[in-house]
Amino acid sequence: AETSTRDWSAVDVPHTWQVSPASAEYQGAAWYRRTFHAPADWAGKAVRIEFEAVNHSATVWLNGTLLGRHLRSGYTVFTLDASLALKPGTLNTLAVKADNAFDDAMLPRGKSSDWTVDGGIIRPVHLLVTPPVYIERVEVESEVDLSSRAARIAVRALVRNTLPDAAEIKIGYRIIEDDTGNTVLEQRAAARPSLKAGAAELISLPPATLSNPRLWHFDHPHLYRVMVEIAGDRQPPHSYSDTFGIRKLEVKQAGFYLNGERVRLMGVERMAGSHPEYGMAEPSSWIEHDHKDLKELNCVFTRVHWQQDRRVLDYCDRHGVLIQEEVPAWGTDTFAGMKDEPSPEIVQNGLEQLREMIARDRNHPCVFAWGLCNEVDGQNPPAQKFIRRMAEEARKLDPIRLLTYASNTLQHTPERDVAGELDFISWNEYF
Repeated sequence: AETSTRDWSAVDVPHTWQVSPASAEYQGAAWYRRTFHAPADWAGKAVRIEFEAVNHSATVWLNGTLLGRHLRSGYTVFTLDASLALKPGTLNTLAVKADNAFDDAMLPRGKSSDWTVDGGIIRPVHLLVTPPVYIERVEVESEVDLSSRAARIAVRALVRNTLPDAAEIKIGYRIIEDDTGNTVLEQRAAARPSLKAGAAELISLPPATLSNPRLWHFDHPHLYRVMVEIAGDRQPPHSYSDTFGIRKLEVKQAGFYLNGERVRLMGVERMAGSHPEYGMAEPSSWIEHDHKDLKELNCVFTRVHWQQDRRVLDYCDRHGVLIQEEVPAWGTDTFAGMKDEPSPEIVQNGLEQLREMIARDRNHPCVFAWGLCNEVDGQNPPAQKFIRRMAEEARKLDPIRLLTYASNTLQHTPERDVAGELDFISWNEYF
């Protein structure tokens, strides 16, 4: 319903109300609203609204129609279909209810958080306007054979058909050097799938081999760009591009190996949200400011407590900073009141956040490991079972990346800690 916004404050998104002295301590629901003009030629197209993060929960309406909810996952991207509620050729009203209150069914659980809980639309928002048959996401996996200097490239594309009828398409891709623009691999019409009405399908394209690839390394962060294109006899074409890197990460012989080279890397942990004027709603200039400092200090190895801003990962990709990204489960209170099993709600929330993190960030070469949780007491049975379930899911979704969890319970009986079941041990020690 239309209501007066006379007493509302004008803000720029990304935004958090925690930077305002009047609302710095407020936890609960707050509202955002804005109008935008939709051109008439958007009729018949697929129109989506992408929120890079709303902390912790979001409910979204367009022109009074509920588009959907994204609950208890404050640092992951979500996209809502706006096509049916959109009014092409006129003004449209978007309303968002953001809620940063804690509860016991989400991670971080209760008040088990050692970082700022800034509420609001804390990252950018985008309108995505595409043909009705479109590419939603692209996944790239590369396996390097260092002895033969060749990389096997596998490309998958999630394609969605929003039409009421089946769609026949052809799909192909190109691999391009990001800095030179040179095409190094190409597969035109690599597949010709038929998509059912209203269906989304993850299409695996035939793998290809790239000889003498330029490997991603913190000293020379070479990037490639994949350009996937679809076309049909009765559908307009659509293309989707993303960057990726080719590198080999291994843990062996008690060491960390990058492209076959044993490296001993130094780093620091950056806690986003520390700037009093920005909080978690950081502008690109501040993200670049901090990470430039990291790189200039030769801190090319870092780890974070939660899923990061896309701009952070893009910077690390392009400037050679390895980063471990993490599901925001912190502290022994995560499993307080649980005896032998973690609660189903906590397991489900952890898995949802893990899936959303991997789906969005799997192509980033800077991400060397998925962190499953932090300081949850890996010798406590419900914590152990949670970590094992998370590891099982992560290996299924991304069998290449390393897995760990940050432990602070290795001082006594370390053999009982689940940390030893993962790819490498992360130990937080306090002095």
